[in-house]
Amino acid sequence: MLDILISTMLKNHTDPFKRLYNTFIQEYSGTSKRLSDIDLSDGRNRKHFGFATTAAADSRNILYGKVMMNMLNYMAHKVRDADIVDEIKSLTIRNGRVDHPLGKHDDTTISFLLTGFFAFFGKNLSMYGIQSEEILKCVSKEGVTVSDTAKEQQKYIQRRLGELRQLIASEDNMMLVQAYKRELKHYESLVDNTLIDDARNMDQVKQQPSIYNPYAEAQSLSQSLRGFF
Repeated sequence: MLDILISTMLKNHTDPFKRLYNTFIQEYSGTSKRLSDIDLSDGRNRKHFGFATTAAADSRNILYGKVMMNMLNYMAHKVRDADIVDEIKSLTIRNGRVDHPLGKHDDTTISFLLTGFFAFFGKNLSMYGIQSEEILKCVSKEGVTVSDTAKEQQKYIQRRLGELRQLIASEDNMMLVQAYKRELKHYESLVDNTLIDDARNMDQVKQQPSIYNPYAEAQSLSQSLRGFF
């Protein structure tokens, strides 16, 4: 499916990097290979597109752990789709992980959680053409209250960091690239995590998945669902 999507996009002069989730952008840094230099005719590069949910990957644990808990905490009361509700309510533990019962599926729930993963844990969103400061900006976070001026300054810094990463990825002039990298380093030094009061704080998106306990997650999930469905 991904091969067809990427080939069709290239044929129609649409940039797959900006339209499909990929780990090239998710893991992008100032030392990464420029996107324009990545050969998408190479199947090894195409494997970096999409979100792997195979049994061998830790991705399902992430989706049913941090992502599910975040989404239920922030918007469980807004879930109105009957299929998602039924699938979540029927989740069980199979083979040591949260999964759907035999004879059923969790496709709709996975789709639901993938949007949450991108919103909460997606990185370098400006490279997709998305303003990260707009995501979840109306979602309040418990903690310290900071001034609007300080928050706006941090939003500008985040926005400029995204712009610089995109410029570095697309610029051929190495003198300009070095200048952009120096500016990037400067703005990275100005980031103040304590002043970012939305759900997408800088520490959160950098966190690695914690040790996964499906039984604890299932119990937590059950408690979160109580009263909503």
